[in-house]
Amino acid sequence: MKLTRSIPLALLVVTFFVSMASADKLPCRLAEITNDEGWKIPGLPKGKKRAFSAPTPHLQMEGVTVQAIRPDSRATKLTLVSCGEGWPNAVAVREQFVEVTKLIEYSRNRRIFGYRVNAALLGKGAPRSHLGSMEILYFYDPDGDGRFKIMRYAGDLSFRIVVPDWVKKVD
Repeated sequence: MKLTRSIPLALLVVTFFVSMASADKLPCRLAEITNDEGWKIPGLPKGKKRAFSAPTPHLQMEGVTVQAIRPDSRATKLTLVSCGEGWPNAVAVREQFVEVTKLIEYSRNRRIFGYRVNAALLGKGAPRSHLGSMEILYFYDPDGDGRFKIMRYAGDLSFRIVVPDWVKKVD
């Protein structure tokens, strides 16, 4: 499998679940993709963040601050991983142009532990047009080192924000 230059093979670990419902067709569901160097948060503006309040019905933890940030309006590339079509047990990695439409920051005691990103998929032509599809992703720092090493697909309606153990221990 050939990977793009931005994600070395040694750094990409994919966690997925395979249902054994049928011997000839094994559907897969990707849950989390890790990158030991840390993912670049798409849409995160450089310099001063312009934040505004955000509702938090999906998170109930004392001391957690949730801020909506106005995302950088420029199109950006996002690495997406999916089940390989037509290839049993295969994983497909692709670079996709996106426009971030919503960016939420999660922190506790001024230490950021996660970002939720709503990203509209864009076409390849110029000007880039919306394809009518969106990815909702959650990037989080699993060990408190400041690198957002895990990208979690958050499009499921039952998705809950992952609060890493190190955040729960911070007082």
